[in-house]
This record gives sequence, structure tokens and C-alpha cells, in this order.
Amino acid sequence: MKKTLLLCIMAVLLALCGTLHAQTEQFKGWSPLTLKTGDVPAGFTFKPMVDKKSGAWLLLSLTGSTDVIVKLKCMRGNRPRADDHVARVVYITNGEKYRIEKIPEGIYYIEVAYGNLYYKNKKHKKMCRFMEDNYFVRLREVLDFNVQKEMLDDGRTKVVTPRYELDLKLNVTNHQLDDEGSRIVENTKISEDEFYK
Repeated sequence: MKKTLLLCIMAVLLALCGTLHAQTEQFKGWSPLTLKTGDVPAGFTFKPMVDKKSGAWLLLSLTGSTDVIVKLKCMRGNRPRADDHVARVVYITNGEKYRIEKIPEGIYYIEVAYGNLYYKNKKHKKMCRFMEDNYFVRLREVLDFNVQKEMLDDGRTKVVTPRYELDLKLNVTNHQLDDEGSRIVENTKISEDEFYK
């Protein structure tokens, strides 16, 4: 009985050592980064688009099992293109909300990187990535941040400042995407390389 129990314990320990070795190899050459909601992650080179007079904003809520990096991109044509200008990039921690403010007029869309364990490459400091539960998507929503004028019943004109709220819910369970109750399935999956361009 003791011999069988000892063999079982040794088998479990060997399995754990194999898992730890695989993780150690995966993280070799990388160091962990600790980011807070609102931080701009390392590795993104862009000039933020900000209009200090603008009252336009975008409120992003994150629920699920991952953190995210959100890229707000200004569309140059009538559909997303690789050379569209990155207006803002922001990190959001699971369970939190973040409001991107002072957005200039224009038509925008959002790309999102979902994941866990955000790391930076030790040799290439600008190379960062989620090490687990990666999922990259371009949301289908097109956000019109152009100020609108609305005619009131009394003949006066009212200026309407665009404001949006989006829930970025996504669950990853046992390294598998669980999109039940998520809006992500309605959107376009993109590659990690596309996201980090």
C-alpha cells in the first residue's frame, strides 16, 4: 500500500516538473511586466490623437478571465486598413473600466488583444506580449466621433457630443476560448502580428 502511494506521489511530482520545465522554456528570455489599467504598454510607437477641447469619450468595461490591450484606430477610408492611424493604446485589467477621453472628430474602430501574463523580451525591450490565453480581434463596431447637430422643436440647434460604452467580455478556460455571452464571435479575428504592427 505504501509503495503504491509512494509511486503515485512520484508520478504526480514528475508530471508537475514536466509542466514547470515547459513553462520555464516558454518564458526563457522574457521578464514579467506589471501594468495597471490606463497604462500604455511598452512596444507601441504612436503619436496619441488628443483634442483638449473635445468632450467625446469611450468607456470600456472588461469582464471575463483576461486582461486586454485596446487600440483605438482612426479610419482613413471607408474600411479598416493596415496604415490607419493608432489614436490611443491602453491596458485594461480584468474587472475594471477605463474611459478614453478627448477623442478628436473622426471615424474609429477598435482592435483588442486579450490575454494573461504580459511579458517583455529581455533582448528587444520594445517586444512585449501576452504569454497565455492570447486572442486578437478587430471589433465590428465603427465609432463615429464627429460632432452632430440636432434640430430641437423650438428651432434651436443642439450640439451632440459622441459618447460610447463597450463591454469587452471574453472568457478563456483551460487555454480554450469560451465565447458564450461574448460579443467577440461577431467580430473579425486578427493575428498577433497584425495587432502589434
